[in-house]
Amino acid sequence: MTRGSTLSAPRHSLGFTLIELLVVISIIALLIAILLPALNAARATARSVACLSNHRQFGIASAQYATDYDGKLVPTDVLDPNTGFSDLAWYNLFNVNGSITVPFSSSGSDLPTKSVLRCPEGSDEVGTPGVTYTDPAQSGWEVRGGNAERAHSWYGINGTSGFTRNEWQLVPARRAWGNQSWGGSGWSNATVWHRIEDVTNASTLVLFYDGIAFNLRLNNQRMSARHPGDTVNFTFIDGHAEGVQADDLPIANNLQPVGNVLPGSDPPPYTPLTASGEQPAVDFFMFE
Repeated sequence: MTRGSTLSAPRHSLGFTLIELLVVISIIALLIAILLPALNAARATARSVACLSNHRQFGIASAQYATDYDGKLVPTDVLDPNTGFSDLAWYNLFNVNGSITVPFSSSGSDLPTKSVLRCPEGSDEVGTPGVTYTDPAQSGWEVRGGNAERAHSWYGINGTSGFTRNEWQLVPARRAWGNQSWGGSGWSNATVWHRIEDVTNASTLVLFYDGIAFNLRLNNQRMSARHPGDTVNFTFIDGHAEGVQADDLPIANNLQPVGNVLPGSDPPPYTPLTASGEQPAVDFFMFE
């Protein structure tokens, strides 16, 4: 070694090469592609569970209402005889007796962010009752206090707005008149009001469903299969909540009984079938 000479160690790069960076990025992208669908599925399942929790609260509220009012099922709504409009929907009646809390607004477009009446899978579209129910995933609203306040709901009731025997003998909930007493004891049609104890198919008979409004007998499309696997969540008369796939529900023309029912006669023949010709997993009409 000559004087003044120095030894230098070989230099090693501490960074990544371009090839190494591309490999790492590819691995990360692959993991995201694998995990993202599972994460989305988990989120959808969590939203469905939250929806079922809402349905269970409806079941508890229905039982409380029946306890307060001689075993009667909650009405579809209460009609104001002076205006001809529904003034109190079933959920407003639950709000009156304190079984659920309903947020009200002065605007039909002012949607609540948190409410037992809001399904996590429901859309932000607002339907006008009887006018623009175009999507069963949207919210419907009912008024309170002469159009002064509105309550939105992403759920419907298996009820009727009619008063003919053909409707009320088959459907669990029906419309009431607003100038009578709250519990139905003074309603002119209270003598035919259905009681929970009179329903023999309480574990399979739908009371509330994912969707909008009522009158499913004529409007099967008001149900919304908005959960994983094209599932509709229901509250049943006995209070339990359950999701049912759309393929296991009656097809539309099997929700409409054939013929008329005269006072004192039996309901018309009703044989519900699914699209595949099987017996449905749920009932929409009463068997007495």
